[in-house]
Order: sequence, then structure tokens, then C-alpha cells
Amino acid sequence: YIIAEKQPIGRKKLSAELGIGEGSARSLLARLKSLGLLDISKKGLMLNKQGEEFLKRLSLLMSPPKRVSAEKIAISRISTAILVRGVAEKVGNGMRVRDAAVSQGASGATTLIFMGGKLQIPGVSQDAETDFPEEVGSLVEELKPREGDAIILGTAERWRDAELGAIAGALSLLGVGW
Repeated sequence: YIIAEKQPIGRKKLSAELGIGEGSARSLLARLKSLGLLDISKKGLMLNKQGEEFLKRLSLLMSPPKRVSAEKIAISRISTAILVRGVAEKVGNGMRVRDAAVSQGASGATTLIFMGGKLQIPGVSQDAETDFPEEVGSLVEELKPREGDAIILGTAERWRDAELGAIAGALSLLGVGW
């Protein structure tokens, strides 16, 4: 998403935006280039047609990260939410999502699923909108989940860590390694 929003973007600026070292940025860019998603020029990095198509398909499956207030249902003060379409049945107890988020620097992750017409937090609440009306109500209004969807809240002490955690958690449900 960052490359698409800020293209052309240089490797140094991208690494600063992502909060990662230049070596990690080089590895990430090499992976994206090997997948045929990027063009690299003196101007900087840009998504090519294949990269734009991939991003378009990805956006049908998951939303971009959104900064949200969710202190009563998250373990850290900063949270970023991502809606993932049609993966509620893959969530289980949410530990796989949490582990993916933590592996990318988040403090943790809270996963909500939309099943039976209600948002639930597995193992915590069968009706999260009633139990946590303020936080969950704003998530519903902002993300508009449908039956079978999941909302991943990446939480951390820094926005970038919360975003990376939410992305990693969402991708884990889509079966995409990070």
C-alpha cells in the first residue's frame, strides 16, 4: 500500500516509512521484484501493471490498515484494524493471528469474527457489540463487516508496529506467508 500511495518512492524513504532497516527493505523489494510486482528506476520504486492488479485483488480480500480506538478489547493503547473477507471460520482461537502479529513487532492482536449476525471475540464474547459497544460499534461503522468476515486488531506501542502486526495477522488468515 505504501509503494502505491507514495510512488515513486526510494528505498531509504520506504524503509523509514515501514520502520525497518535498509537491509530488510532490500530483501522485501527483492521479493516483490521476483514476484514481478515492481519496477525499479532512478526515480524510485513503482508498482507495475502486475503489481497494481495484485493490489486490486488483495483489496477485494482485505482493507488497508485503519487506525482505531480499541483500548478495552486490545492489550496496548495503539490499535490498527484490518477487515478480512470470508475468513471467520479459519480464525479458531485467534492464536495463529496473534503469533503472526507478534512476529512483526506488535504487542498482540485481537481477532473479531462476524458470525450469526454478530461480531464475536473467540473465547471472550459471543456478542462483542453489546459487551464493548463503544469500540466495536465504531469498528462496525468504519469497516462494515459481513457474515463470515474477520477484523484483525494489531496492537502495539507504536503505530507502525500495530499496522505491521495487523497486516501479518490478516495475511496469515489468507494463507500468505510474510
